[in-house]
Amino acid sequence: MNSSCPSCDTPLRRGARSCSCGWMAQGVSKQSPLGYSQCDWESDGLRCRYPGSMSTNLACTGPWYCQPHYSCRDPIFGAQIVQASLDYQHPTQEELDAEARARAEAYCRSVGMLKRDGESSESYTRRRKEWLRERFTKVFKEAA
Repeated sequence: MNSSCPSCDTPLRRGARSCSCGWMAQGVSKQSPLGYSQCDWESDGLRCRYPGSMSTNLACTGPWYCQPHYSCRDPIFGAQIVQASLDYQHPTQEELDAEARARAEAYCRSVGMLKRDGESSESYTRRRKEWLRERFTKVFKEAA
């Protein structure tokens, strides 16, 4: 038999451990077996595999939802999102690190801050510090 959410009285399926209003059963482990912060939306016994990063709970304790589920109020559409998420493959930490390094290198290249061929570490460090000093001085002068 289905029960109702103790917080908002929304009907819940049997065994539900959370509600879209933010209620969560006591003692529920939020640890994802997939190794990342997984969306907490469940449908037909399946949990959404998209990363969960949005919550209406101001105490930052979750539940955490993916962007589509965060604003979802339709259980049928929510179930479709869960089904679509089953093909999701979360990037490995190595892939995330490589992407971050590539973005940092692209930015440094765009502002002329890559280490030059033959440049010593000490010289490169001085050049970076001077670049930062000039940039912050300009920003502070503009703000004044």
